[in-house]
Amino acid sequence: MYLYEANYNFKCHNCGYGTSLKRLIQDTDPELYKQYLLERFGVTERKPVKKKAKLSFNNAPKYIRKEFKSLKKISQLSPAHVAKKYVERRCIPTNQHYKLFYASNFYSFVNTLIPNKFDDVGKDDPRLVIPFLNENGTLIGFQGRTLYNRNPKYITIMLDENQPKVFGLDTVNKNRTIYVLEGPIDSLFVDNSIAMAGADLSSLHLPDAVFVYDNEPRNDEILKRMDKSIRNGNSIVIWPSYNPHKDINDMIIAGHSMGYIDDMLKEHTYSGLKASTKLSEWRRDK
Repeated sequence: MYLYEANYNFKCHNCGYGTSLKRLIQDTDPELYKQYLLERFGVTERKPVKKKAKLSFNNAPKYIRKEFKSLKKISQLSPAHVAKKYVERRCIPTNQHYKLFYASNFYSFVNTLIPNKFDDVGKDDPRLVIPFLNENGTLIGFQGRTLYNRNPKYITIMLDENQPKVFGLDTVNKNRTIYVLEGPIDSLFVDNSIAMAGADLSSLHLPDAVFVYDNEPRNDEILKRMDKSIRNGNSIVIWPSYNPHKDINDMIIAGHSMGYIDDMLKEHTYSGLKASTKLSEWRRDK
């Protein structure tokens, strides 16, 4: 339990689940929740609240029976498996593990889909495979993340070069605020988000989009992208000076809840002249 802005929140360091004290009591002990409402708000009954529609993760995408039939999902691996351990070290929620796959020989796997894509498979290595699906759930590409400290860290493969290098198009709701992040793993911790996966989407006209770049004010490339996003009329997140973490996954690993991160994103979203001013301050502060 921890205090944040006069309210107590709950964080599980085992599974990464985070919520408010009120919701925790409501979910675990309905009778105690009634007492809580009475003492805190002076009410004895609570009108039923219509829950927001949530994305369903019960049905696995169809592509696992086709392009990825030779791979295993992270959710299918044993706790001792190197890829499972890597995903758990990154604190990726278990309900997201079905989206990720493991390739013991990534280059060889790619060659089964795109013949002769890699001529030399002698330096092949095991990688975490992150699929890119379009709005219809069709596989358009994927990214391989090395499980060890090897270069290149990420390898992006597109099966359709006419499609954007974007992760999360299959689950995003365009009628709500869309958070556009730099990396697919970071996007797994942010509701209704997509990831640029190396592409520059700042020129795209996404409805109600907020661009979230890594917290690297000394990185010239990131500064250029942030400035371009502002000039294109987009909203962006400019991290507060008290946040020492490079990206969202680092914040999760440090113990912050997804609720805490969501609040920070909303609180530090800027656009127009305000964004330009904040960006200048952000550069100077670092």
